[in-house]
Amino acid sequence: MRHILCLLLAIFICLSAHAQVTENSIPFIHRGHIYVPATLNGTLSCHVLYDTGGSQLLCIDSVYLAHSDWHPKNLVKASMGGGAGRTQVRVITDGADLQIGSLNDHYNIVPIMKLRDIVNCHADGLWGIKNVNDYPFEINFQHHYLRQHKQDKPNVTDYIQLPIHYEDHRILVQATLRIGDKTLTGWYLMDTGGSSSVTLTAKTAADYQLNQLPIPHQQVDYTQYGVGDKQQECVVEIKADALTLGNDTMHDLTVEYIPNGDGAFGDRPYLGTIGNQVWSEFNLIIDTQQNMLYLHRFAPEDPAARQSLYDYGFRNSTDIGQGWKVSQLHRDGHAAQAGLHLGDIITAVNGRAVTDYTWEEEYDLFTLPYHELDFTDSSGQDRHIRLEAKET
Repeated sequence: MRHILCLLLAIFICLSAHAQVTENSIPFIHRGHIYVPATLNGTLSCHVLYDTGGSQLLCIDSVYLAHSDWHPKNLVKASMGGGAGRTQVRVITDGADLQIGSLNDHYNIVPIMKLRDIVNCHADGLWGIKNVNDYPFEINFQHHYLRQHKQDKPNVTDYIQLPIHYEDHRILVQATLRIGDKTLTGWYLMDTGGSSSVTLTAKTAADYQLNQLPIPHQQVDYTQYGVGDKQQECVVEIKADALTLGNDTMHDLTVEYIPNGDGAFGDRPYLGTIGNQVWSEFNLIIDTQQNMLYLHRFAPEDPAARQSLYDYGFRNSTDIGQGWKVSQLHRDGHAAQAGLHLGDIITAVNGRAVTDYTWEEEYDLFTLPYHELDFTDSSGQDRHIRLEAKET
């Protein structure tokens, strides 16, 4: 009897702890980006990408819209800016209702974006919470949930306090980045819509003469780096010694800068953006009324976990095509030397059709010891290469 009571008590404690985590919370899927299940206009299921840089904004992907039962009646054209300059988009002016967990928001206008060209087919829309400035907002990467603290005061015991500046629906955080003999202290944009670590603006790179640092510089070509009319971008990767947030320091980060950056990565009132490769090591509470960001690291630092084992990347476009489109390629890297090019369509990995991979398997693919790729090049020729994982 005593063993049964102990077992029941243990189950009760576990259930209580789980209830505490999930009560009034919104689950999300972390795959580099934060994907949140949502309901649009009462009936349409979708996954929206949560972006602190897009506060007050709801955008919908053009492919998702075309294949959905939503048929907006009123549309106008407008100019929209992002990480790749500016571009003309259509904007739905009918308005839209979005339900995410217990949150119900109405958006008067909804820009239509080619979001799949920037992210992948898993992103049906982009969501910036409207009332982040009304209540403390929690992003819990440890247990993968979001929570708006309307009724309760969040527990910030053992959290780092980091000053922020909230203006024009943007969250700027104070941080220090050290690269060689350069120290870059100032404001950085909090960007949960980005999956990288730190991306510096073109102005920052020029002001600090980063191209003259006597450390390795790796050039990486991307297709459609962000919203805008610049369809291809060259990004430079360099190794940073440390990133300091309050009294917490991360080491051996690979950071990026865009020598000819436009839009959000051109000349901006911040040094750069900090993305989810950094934030995902913390639980976060954003309190814009107190101008404070609270951070709690929930696992020991592991720089190796942040290193990519391969020098190429792709975007899943199986909903509108036959495979995964190569969207990122290191110049003179192993993949490029083996014959891979931007725009090539990967149809199989390690003898398995890409259409058979689950979302989780797709995300975990870059931890495997090798990739045998079957792909179709720009001339329509089918090719096969083998890539070995790099040592970290």
